[in-house]
Amino acid sequence: MQPQKYLRVLQVFLSLLLAAAAPFSVMAQAIPPNGSAIPTVALNGSGAGVSIQEPPPNPPDQQSQWNMELAGYSDLQGRSAYQPIIINENGREIAYVGHHTGTALNPLTGAVEPNGTSIVDVTDPAKPKYLAHIPGSTQAGEEAGGAQMVRVCSGSVLPHGVRGKWYLLRPLGTEAQEIYDVTDPAHPVRLTPIVDERPCKARVHSRLWIARPAARGHITRRPGSSYRNPWAHVGWG
Repeated sequence: MQPQKYLRVLQVFLSLLLAAAAPFSVMAQAIPPNGSAIPTVALNGSGAGVSIQEPPPNPPDQQSQWNMELAGYSDLQGRSAYQPIIINENGREIAYVGHHTGTALNPLTGAVEPNGTSIVDVTDPAKPKYLAHIPGSTQAGEEAGGAQMVRVCSGSVLPHGVRGKWYLLRPLGTEAQEIYDVTDPAHPVRLTPIVDERPCKARVHSRLWIARPAARGHITRRPGSSYRNPWAHVGWG
């Protein structure tokens, strides 16, 4: 091919390249896209943009609400709640609630049980159904007793879990961590305890269940620990 033809081919190629890049320059937007014309959103509870004044709260012994309405409730057998989570288990919305230390009568068993974990079917928010209570630790003290934290994981994503099953992780006071099979949330089955023999033992606060194969296990924060090294990792799963 002659040099003139090489030059012509190169010119055509560059023209096509510039033409293909042109739309991208046209589509480029500033960040944020609306510039200084970002609309102001007033969180006033009105879809019409009409300002609604927040009403004063009721007395401490009465319920207060604003921009919401009560759909249903469960008294949780009179147990003080700390951490609730709601998990969709095969189409059912199941609430797992961790409790502070204390005791209360469990009408399902007829026994007075130390506060632990309540399991409630909230698929119909107007008619929640209390399914089960897993008794907690009998240790005394605000932090030592009960089972304040709770996490639930599907066996379909847990590396060593059984597909179709559901597992619950919770503390047993400061004694240990426990794993339950809650595939049938009305009949939880204790599978195994996890006891940490290090000086902090099982005295942990926040916990995060990691189901990825490369980092399976749970991560916990030791109360009163240094911010430089506040986390303890227990590998299993």
